[in-house]
Amino acid sequence: MTKISIEILVILFYKSLDDVIIVRQSCLIAIGPHIYQILKLSLYYMVFIYTTCESMEEAEKLGGLIITQKNGACVDFWPISSCYNWEGGMRCVPQAMLLVTTFEAKMDEVTQILTENHTYSIPMIAGVDVRRINHPYREWMMKEIE
Repeated sequence: MTKISIEILVILFYKSLDDVIIVRQSCLIAIGPHIYQILKLSLYYMVFIYTTCESMEEAEKLGGLIITQKNGACVDFWPISSCYNWEGGMRCVPQAMLLVTTFEAKMDEVTQILTENHTYSIPMIAGVDVRRINHPYREWMMKEIE
């Protein structure tokens, strides 16, 4: 048996959505080897993390930080055009899209790197689950990401 610490979040509703009680409890549980293996593998679900950057240079800089810190296996970036509302008006500007290939377990670290080093005050950082990946590529990723 393996012991792991889990956090349980229970949401109780009383009469209406206005009366909500949230209970958060941490506990230590013992689990068998098969369940442990399933939980361990869930950390290795592949995700794509997208963010838009002001320029190709910024995308390359951010991607370099992620790769050198071993939080991503690969980064891709390419020029895009974006239109959005900002401070009361519509803007259409050239940007760069940065795509990070990593594991679910690294999502927080990648988000922190992007947030701390991005030129935008409110960067878009989106994670997309990848349902299938070929085994050799996944094995390579596991060697590249610490």
